[in-house]
Amino acid sequence: MFQILSFTKEDIVALRVSGKVSAEDYKKVQPLLQKTVKDFGEIDLYIEMDHVEGIKPAAMWEDFKTYFSYVNRIRAVAVVGEDNWSKTLSGLIKPFIKGPVKYFTADDSLKAKKWIDQQRSG
Repeated sequence: MFQILSFTKEDIVALRVSGKVSAEDYKKVQPLLQKTVKDFGEIDLYIEMDHVEGIKPAAMWEDFKTYFSYVNRIRAVAVVGEDNWSKTLSGLIKPFIKGPVKYFTADDSLKAKKWIDQQRSG
């Protein structure tokens, strides 16, 4: 499931990913991504992975399609989590965006927010 976090602002989209992730979750967040890209040209993603129980195959496909759709529009991604899946995700998405992807532990979520906010100013 995806939850839009209050840290979402201007060209930063902040999401919490938890539980089981389905293709429908991606379809629900697409309008926000599209609007943010339309309004700002480029976006930064802040993603908190919180007890993700699994990602359905169709959801994995939507994940790759999302990154591929915005390959030249995603400036940077901060992934926050505590498990191997979070680290793996941060590695998997690197080829699909032009900017840096950085992994942070949950204890460093404030550092992650500061880092992603700094990416906006280059």
